[in-house]
Amino acid sequence: MYVFSSCCPHLNYYVLLWLSFQFCVFKELTLQYSPSFWSQRFQDPAAVIANHIQLITAASDAARKEVPVECGVKYGPKEGQILDLFGGKSLPHVKLSEIVEEIKEAAEYILNMAAKFGTRSLWFCGHSAGAQLVAMLLFSKWLDQLDDSVFRLLKGFVLISGVYDLTPLVSTYINNSLKLSSQEARSLSPLLLDITSPAVTKLRILVAVGDHDSPEFQRQSYEFAEKLRQHSQQVEYMTVAGVDHFDIVENLQQKDFILTKIIGVLMTG
Repeated sequence: MYVFSSCCPHLNYYVLLWLSFQFCVFKELTLQYSPSFWSQRFQDPAAVIANHIQLITAASDAARKEVPVECGVKYGPKEGQILDLFGGKSLPHVKLSEIVEEIKEAAEYILNMAAKFGTRSLWFCGHSAGAQLVAMLLFSKWLDQLDDSVFRLLKGFVLISGVYDLTPLVSTYINNSLKLSSQEARSLSPLLLDITSPAVTKLRILVAVGDHDSPEFQRQSYEFAEKLRQHSQQVEYMTVAGVDHFDIVENLQQKDFILTKIIGVLMTG
């Protein structure tokens, strides 16, 4: 609660007007980075999340029954450093900067394992916050330090409905868990970092976003694709019609989904 006292009533008016404006900006920023509010499939944002969890859980269970998978393979000494092709582990007590480093370790482990088993090609894909984590691999000396025999297996990246500039999140409820300072948010924002690795030019990259994602998600996706295009001719950007932040990835289990088809063409081309 704010209480103002002034001999000048006009001053109080302008202070209150400024506070009202700041509140509106905060409210709009929070809305822009709350994907469940933008879905046109459900009236209740909570229903979007519940449906997403239900569908992803069911798809994961079905995949485990149909495809051989080894879950819980450790790729490092820390708690939670495990590889699970279809699942993940929530580690809210781990700083985002640590997770970024662990993603590099996991990526290298996967590449080395792929080389060991004679895999012909490998792609990395991330959705939402996962797209930011995968995109951070492009801004590391890690790529240039890979052995040529291992790097040649890596063909590209698929980034779906990602957040590539974290600085707006600092003043939203999302930062209650992330606990990022403005400086940390900037250092972990692919959209704000310089691309220095020549390896990026050898990779194919698809940046996709739903046309029912929020305007901010769409803006960041487009601007990130344009940034990548300044360094590589192998970057594609697409807005997927008729989908939101959640069913853009839910529908990947459908063979006739346009994004599924495009990813298939990329990986076999």
